[in-house]
Amino acid sequence: MEKFTAKMIGGKRYGKTKEVLLEPGEYLHENELREVRKAKVFAGLKSKTREVPQGMVLKKYSSDKEFARVVQAHEECKKRGLKLSPTFRANKEARSILMTNLNRSYIDVKSGEKREKVALASNNITSAISSETPFISNFLNFPDFVTRLYSHAVLAAKAGIALPEDSYFFLLDRQEGDNNIDFVIGDLEGVKIVADLDDSVIKKNIYDNVDHARDAARKLLQVYLKPEAEENDSNVMEAYVSELEKQSSFVKDKEIFNRGNANIRNTRDNGA
Repeated sequence: MEKFTAKMIGGKRYGKTKEVLLEPGEYLHENELREVRKAKVFAGLKSKTREVPQGMVLKKYSSDKEFARVVQAHEECKKRGLKLSPTFRANKEARSILMTNLNRSYIDVKSGEKREKVALASNNITSAISSETPFISNFLNFPDFVTRLYSHAVLAAKAGIALPEDSYFFLLDRQEGDNNIDFVIGDLEGVKIVADLDDSVIKKNIYDNVDHARDAARKLLQVYLKPEAEENDSNVMEAYVSELEKQSSFVKDKEIFNRGNANIRNTRDNGA
């Protein structure tokens, strides 16, 4: 096992450090920027350590620059209230980040049934599917999910945060007949902080962020959705895609209209 001295990013313990023991596990992904692998975490006193029940993943970056950029992106997203992984601990010396592993099985307290949480990275959805039942027939909360997805994209845009399509992780809480879907920003490598918050820049950010969220969700549907009855396949897909498009148009029109009215009011207030 190896020591990992982590700096807390966000929350009440921001900036404080905590030392834990890590047992690195299997590799999940690797590229020129970083490697990602599972990790068991042990915390507590020196004489009494216990394994943290929530699984973790460890990301090690190849350069100080890339590591610092990801940490900064997380800090800005956290500050603006965006949806992120529950755990994010950074070790500058090792250029490493410890994050919650969002894939896990658990026992539902009320029903006693085994349930499965699956996290699908939008930049690697196909290879991420490892479930014994890889397809899903429907999403019970899809309209509400789309509304929250787009509201989140607009929130980020107004804060000067550009969210690319591959930044999303989609979270499925799986049980037969109860397939809820949620999301977090799980891949921070492509997230960009835009310093210029001119009105025209914000409008472009809104359009781009909403489009990227829509495209990521559409990719999820194309790979993962498979209705139980094949004859309903195209109808179900069309309904979900239609919901994505309908809400996308509504959000864009609403936001641009509101910003246009605000500009008119500002012009009048300035005596123009």
